[in-house]
Amino acid sequence: SLDADGKKRMKENPIPEVLDSKGWAELLGIEKRIAAFRGISKIMTNQSVIWRQYCQSKNMHLSDPPCGWGKKLGPFQRLLLIRILAKEKLVFAFTDYVVQTMGKEYVEARTTNLAEVYKDTDKTSPIIFVLSTGADPTGMLLRFAKEKKMERKLELLSLGQGQGPIAEKLIRDARRNGTWICLQNCHLAKSWMPGLRRVL
Repeated sequence: SLDADGKKRMKENPIPEVLDSKGWAELLGIEKRIAAFRGISKIMTNQSVIWRQYCQSKNMHLSDPPCGWGKKLGPFQRLLLIRILAKEKLVFAFTDYVVQTMGKEYVEARTTNLAEVYKDTDKTSPIIFVLSTGADPTGMLLRFAKEKKMERKLELLSLGQGQGPIAEKLIRDARRNGTWICLQNCHLAKSWMPGLRRVL
């Protein structure tokens, strides 16, 4: 149908309580571009109660989309649907996707053996900890430093605005004196990361 200006009117969102206007527009967009999604807006309109319940379910990322769409969509296409319908569930859905497509071992946390990692490092090869939410390797590092009798030669610096020059000085001193540096919260100093590479 057309609006008063003669422009094509967007289909009406059948589940505005759980899907905002931006999400509905995104759904119409992928329906137009990806063959597997063809007809989903019509089904969602005709079966709005079922789709609303699906979007509101606690573990919707583990459930098949209703009205037969679980069989129509592949694993990655289901991720696209979850991203549109329930962004807050996307992280969990990605975990499930990795398990399905790559294997459970890729999502299981492995205990880091610092002694083994340490063997592969030198003054120009740092150890980088990529952490999940809430993880903190500081305690493990402090214990390892004590084992190596380096607890008095370990400097901890939390990065942030203006900390780059301080970190550079600590690194230069460490290379000269054999001390250790632990730079925390590197994600807060993205703009300084090229500087870190130069120093190393």
